[in-house]
Amino acid sequence: MKKAKDERTENLLCPIKYLTKVLGGRWKLPILCILETGGTVRFGQIKKKLGNVSNVMLSQSLRELEHDGIITRHQYNEVPPHVDYTMTKKGKKVILAGGPDDKECIETILDTIKCKNSDNFENYYGKTRSMRDLGELISSAEKFICSDSAPLHVAVALGTKTYVIFGPTDDNKLIPKSDKVTAIKANDNCPLKPCLWERRLTTCENLDCLKITSEDIVKTVLN
Repeated sequence: MKKAKDERTENLLCPIKYLTKVLGGRWKLPILCILETGGTVRFGQIKKKLGNVSNVMLSQSLRELEHDGIITRHQYNEVPPHVDYTMTKKGKKVILAGGPDDKECIETILDTIKCKNSDNFENYYGKTRSMRDLGELISSAEKFICSDSAPLHVAVALGTKTYVIFGPTDDNKLIPKSDKVTAIKANDNCPLKPCLWERRLTTCENLDCLKITSEDIVKTVLN
């Protein structure tokens, strides 16, 4: 018990030493890069992307990352059997981003969430100053959540798994038929929807199509 406590204390006092211990070696960082962009990835896919790594060395690196809580191993006892890996919450981060027009929305989110001081959260508002910055951020994400706006089309072009919050616009016209893009819409049963640009050019008085709860969004993204 004392040894485990001393190790945790040492990790807090010397994060560089802890980082070297967890991510040291030739293959661990490349493995995490693959899992960060690929989501759930099979052993064989990781090996193929890494190139000349041996099965023994890859297995050892994956076991050590699993032991440190950075990745999770899933074994499927079927024919043929296979194993895949995903990053854990410890190895993932939520990044909040937006431009000047999103200021009010960003402030509302920051006032609401409880995790803004967590190591798993980073506020990137105002830090993406070009399309290239935005593209690099989106391409590094496992999942991307946005509204019906320009970043949606960047994410689609980059092939990032994207969840789009739609209101009165027509998702069938604005996003491709792909398992990488999911529309999130309110169950308002409005007979006129989609109406924006189709039947009107201004905001209507009835905004039921925009009443989408955060719980609905989280449920869709995590399913």
